[in-house]
Amino acid sequence: MIIPKWLCHAFLSLICFQSILIRQCFAYTNIDLYNGNAWPQISTQRQNAIRSQRDIMRNVTIDQIPYVGVDLRKVLFNQQSVEVINQMGPIHLTSGAIGNETNALIDNFTSLLNSGLQTMILDIEIRNNTWMVVETDLKFQQYLTALNSFLVQSHFDLSANIQVLLLNVITKDNSTIDTTSFPDPQLNITDLMDTYLGSKYIFTPEAFLKEQYSNFTITRQPRWPTVQQFLFDKRKRIIISELTSTLNLSGTPYIFPHDILHYDENNSTLSCPKDNIGINKIKEISWRFLNAPFTIDEIRQYISCGLSPIISNYYDISNVTDIVELISPSIVWTWEEDEPRISNSKLVMGKDSIQAYNCAKIKYMSANSSLSWVVGNCYNKRSGLCKKSHSEYNWFVTREVDSFFDFNDLQEHTCPEGYNFSIPLTPLDGLSLVHYLENSIHKSTEEKEFWIDLNSIMVSNCWVIGENTACPYSKEVSTRNFLQMILPVSIVSFFLLAGVFYLSLLTIPIHDNRKNWKRIVNQVSKNEFEGVPS
Repeated sequence: MIIPKWLCHAFLSLICFQSILIRQCFAYTNIDLYNGNAWPQISTQRQNAIRSQRDIMRNVTIDQIPYVGVDLRKVLFNQQSVEVINQMGPIHLTSGAIGNETNALIDNFTSLLNSGLQTMILDIEIRNNTWMVVETDLKFQQYLTALNSFLVQSHFDLSANIQVLLLNVITKDNSTIDTTSFPDPQLNITDLMDTYLGSKYIFTPEAFLKEQYSNFTITRQPRWPTVQQFLFDKRKRIIISELTSTLNLSGTPYIFPHDILHYDENNSTLSCPKDNIGINKIKEISWRFLNAPFTIDEIRQYISCGLSPIISNYYDISNVTDIVELISPSIVWTWEEDEPRISNSKLVMGKDSIQAYNCAKIKYMSANSSLSWVVGNCYNKRSGLCKKSHSEYNWFVTREVDSFFDFNDLQEHTCPEGYNFSIPLTPLDGLSLVHYLENSIHKSTEEKEFWIDLNSIMVSNCWVIGENTACPYSKEVSTRNFLQMILPVSIVSFFLLAGVFYLSLLTIPIHDNRKNWKRIVNQVSKNEFEGVPS
């Protein structure tokens, strides 16, 4: 018997999950919760914000950029998800096929990755002589296969991001496990990663050690590669570390020990820096993670203080899509909501040559000491953000106002001597700018907007630092540079074409005397013998 939808909805909140009635109701109402179709899609606008934010941090070392992550056991890979799946009946996957528990979990895990997730805590254990994800029937190799698929599909300059996998290895007695001693390859984590993840994506401890000596100097602080070096030069995508101390890491060359991290649970042992001295101290600490339940405001606050939040709010497969409300606003610490607006210079400008919404400005609200980035008309006159040369946190916002182009013109001196037009590259940079604004003349202004060194002038919607910086994803060039490139060729081509045209107009001499030539030919023909001479 098919139960009407209205009756299903009426009983959903009243009847326990184990009833047959609920199974039929969910066949109607929650069919999409099993697959990626239920997940909110990231808009083109948001993708531009994520990409531009990653690109401005290209020269920042990977241990100092913010990562938003999840504790997978808390949000998806848990017993509650398994129970919900068993009670809901047939599982409809993104592909349209009917799947089982592991298919449903992997489908939603892939959607989590696509939502912008960059850090994952995964609990694994040995069960039935196989590495398994705790509380589920999901094999570790199935997880690695899904992760590999995501890396392959996003391994190009537009979408590549850095992934951090933190492993919790669960044992009954907390004894050390030497996976190299297992005869079964299914228990050798290195073999599993080689086979199902692919070593080419992994940044290894050995590569890290080489980084320390790359300039033949030894420093107190670990030398991590920059985002540019990691993603685009070395073409790496993932760093793996163990949070526990269970594995014999001498036999697992892909996994870092937990002591490379600063990892806190529930409460941070690092306080938010109150001044530039505090900011410098916190920057000396690599990979600053906080695993806790969060609200969106708390996530933003911790990111602004230089921490990477790992969300451990409780979800299961029936409501895990709700986590996007935390992830989506968190992964962009720069742009305001609905920014950067999608624009095309030619379309926006139209007949008005003084309209070009291709330049970025910071909006500062003194009431709550907040910064956000928005798009502005490059021709508008406003203050600009300057930074002292060879100094990390010495900012200056000009009192004089100019257009964006004036700040980018190296022949003009819109910034004070010794300062350059600039932009905050990390959340800690932004925090130091807030400290400057709170203690400057701008504090008395409720709202202050000023230009920063970021624009999409050369290619619309491709945001770069510097007016003449080429978009790394497009072969388009600005009109000015395009004219400089083609003008010499055009001039030469013009004269060549003119010459050919002129020659085509001249009458060829043989054509001028064609009647005389015809008469001569006819005369010669008459004197020729016909047939074969005797």
